[in-house]
Amino acid sequence: GIDEFWCPSLEDLSQQVGHMGIVTSAQLAQELELTHDDVEYLLKQLNERSMKNAIFVPQALTKGSGLDNGNMKVIHQHKREHLEERVISALSGVTIPTVIDSLFPNENNSILIPIVEALCKNGFLQGSLSTYKSSTATSNAINAKNHVNTTRNAIFTPHIYTYTQRNYVDSLFQTNGFLTEKMWISLGLSRNRIEAFVKEAFPEAVLLQKCIIEPNKILSPLVESVQSAISNKSFVDLRSLLPDDIASNCDDVREIIHQHIRDLLSAQQSLRDNFFRGSIVIDDDLGLFFSHDMTEQSK
Repeated sequence: GIDEFWCPSLEDLSQQVGHMGIVTSAQLAQELELTHDDVEYLLKQLNERSMKNAIFVPQALTKGSGLDNGNMKVIHQHKREHLEERVISALSGVTIPTVIDSLFPNENNSILIPIVEALCKNGFLQGSLSTYKSSTATSNAINAKNHVNTTRNAIFTPHIYTYTQRNYVDSLFQTNGFLTEKMWISLGLSRNRIEAFVKEAFPEAVLLQKCIIEPNKILSPLVESVQSAISNKSFVDLRSLLPDDIASNCDDVREIIHQHIRDLLSAQQSLRDNFFRGSIVIDDDLGLFFSHDMTEQSK
């Protein structure tokens, strides 16, 4: 271990990693005849000195992550530079989201993912990285039990793909006035991603449970129809005025009629009062609004 009689220098540490290329902290401790705590101490020292570029440690020791029981990978800078060149060469030409594992099946993700993250952050790769945990079941022949190994994986999404998706979403929303859950799932987009796209370009968009609507195209005609029904002492089937993809969801129809039409009418006191006094019937096929005067006349 590290004591007053013998202490391996940081050069020893650097040379050993350089010789092995990529090494676990446990292997490094064994080669230098040190404890894991000793290796952690030397790596911390390395981070604080000018030699910090000689070795790349994926986890930040300064955050107290420790050496993960000796399983943490340590990589020499020359090996890292070689990996960076391979990563840039492989990912610079991709145009769709790509799983890192699929391009580098023989590399360790604990080393590779931080390298890709750094290249994205520093502008050497034009894209973003999203990480997730994947589990694979393995069989243990000794006890015949199944074990699940959880590993950290990542998907690289090039900016050109995001840009193309964003433009397509903007065009589709502007043309139709709405996007449904089926639409964004078919585009491979999550709810969070589609909301971010639409709200950035269309801040007035209304988010419903199963769709996103543009109020001027979808809500304004409904409000006008309610006003007409009130003025003419009649009724209107609001559901029939909605696009089929929106009208097919009862929850969204209820929210549109009970909340958003009401909110748009709130600026006009008399219309709002007449709307509240009217009757609303919503079922699987209809979304009827009856004016108060019509219901009174029918009694």
